[in-house]
Amino acid sequence: MRYLILIFFIFLSGIVYSQTKKIRYDYGNGSIESTGKVITCPDYDNRFTFNESKCRKIGKWIYYYQNGNIKSIEKYKIIKDCNSTSIANGIWQYYNERGILIKEEEYKNGILWKSDISKYYYNKQLAGEILVRDGIKDTIVYLNTESLNMIKNGDFILYYEPPQLMINNGYKQIESQIPFWITPNSNTPDYYNQLRRLVHVPDNFHHDNNTDYNYVGIILYHQPTGNYSEYITGMLNKRLQNNQKYLIKLRIRLSQNSGYYIDKFGILLSKDIPTIPNTIEKQQYSPQISYNKKLENRDDWVTLCFLYTALGYEKYITLGRFSSLSETTINEISPLNQSEGEYNLSAYYLIDEVLLLEDTAKCICENQKPDIKLIDRKNFDLLNPSDSIEWRSDRSYILQNVYFDFDKSALLPASFPELEKLLTLFSMNNFSITISGHTDNIGTDKYNKQLSLARAKAVSDWLIENGIESNRIRIIGYGAEVPIVDNNSSENRAINRRVEFRINK
Repeated sequence: MRYLILIFFIFLSGIVYSQTKKIRYDYGNGSIESTGKVITCPDYDNRFTFNESKCRKIGKWIYYYQNGNIKSIEKYKIIKDCNSTSIANGIWQYYNERGILIKEEEYKNGILWKSDISKYYYNKQLAGEILVRDGIKDTIVYLNTESLNMIKNGDFILYYEPPQLMINNGYKQIESQIPFWITPNSNTPDYYNQLRRLVHVPDNFHHDNNTDYNYVGIILYHQPTGNYSEYITGMLNKRLQNNQKYLIKLRIRLSQNSGYYIDKFGILLSKDIPTIPNTIEKQQYSPQISYNKKLENRDDWVTLCFLYTALGYEKYITLGRFSSLSETTINEISPLNQSEGEYNLSAYYLIDEVLLLEDTAKCICENQKPDIKLIDRKNFDLLNPSDSIEWRSDRSYILQNVYFDFDKSALLPASFPELEKLLTLFSMNNFSITISGHTDNIGTDKYNKQLSLARAKAVSDWLIENGIESNRIRIIGYGAEVPIVDNNSSENRAINRRVEFRINK
């Protein structure tokens, strides 16, 4: 009998604490922000806005713009108590500020079942769509943006939403801003390009006019809260192979809005998407790659470059701070800009061009642009490899007769006589070389670098296919960074479009 009484009181407790309430939240000006029903939990307090730990949404929820028009309608499954989370169930609808329906999604028992999640763009071109059908996510590609990089959208050039200027409030997670990247907790990294800005936040660095830029900003230290830190997780286009060496490379710089800088940065490669708490003294994950030097550069990008031997299961790459505050050196610095959003109270870093490449023998880790003033250049076609020529490491040799179609990286047959001479040079010497690709200044910096690297790789691949060991060749793509002459005429731009090689010291 005593046990029955105890069960009865527990049942009554559930009735007392799991009550259905209709609630409303307002904007600061008193206009309605949202309304709907909840099941209240034992520690529910209606003085505060919705908190999943204190109540559960049920039935229909309606959200409004400040002009009074409906922003979205969400539907949740009816549940009886707080033993379950809020469960999305039914048709969700989204409207623009003029009240026009712009998107619908269908949920079944908490699973997104059908949705045209979003269109994504390359510069201002529609590049693809991500869809969900019967609970399965799929991608429709309209514009091929594949590269040698194994990380999808590693240069952050693809982005969601129409190609028009949008000012974000800083509270969006990265997966709602760009495709193929997610936030492994509920914190909010930022995305920037010419059409994406943050409200009341100055430029993180000076952007030259008409210069393309695409990068992500993450807080690695936040002085007001201490343990708040942001992370981004990217998807690889295939799993890494066991015991295979890979090259990982990225660019990083401190925002000019930052009031702090630190000496810890990590890269985690994992089989699954990690689950990272929002605030914790030390993360449970140990990154395979740790960078433990001061990251205080505000004037320019620094390139970090690492070699990684895979375990054979890695499918995701996560960037952030994995060390505890006690292990981290925190330095205060005067912000160059006054900014809202507490960036002046943070170590706020910008990340760009995250690369993971399969063939490490063909790549160089190089943080500085070459000093081209000291480089003597010779046209390789004017030299005879069989002659007793002093082949010098401080000289670049231009492969003058190597040809490609416009905007392509496949070698044309007319290139083969020049490459045969280079093959002869290899057979008569035991040195290694670095092949560099160069473009003119037409096009974006990122695209030119990709094209120049692909052309250098095409020359390298031809040599390897014809018997040269891959460990004797490295490649690099400079884009338009190393012109021979000014890019002020079509004739000069033709001179700057070239492939060179240098003897490695």
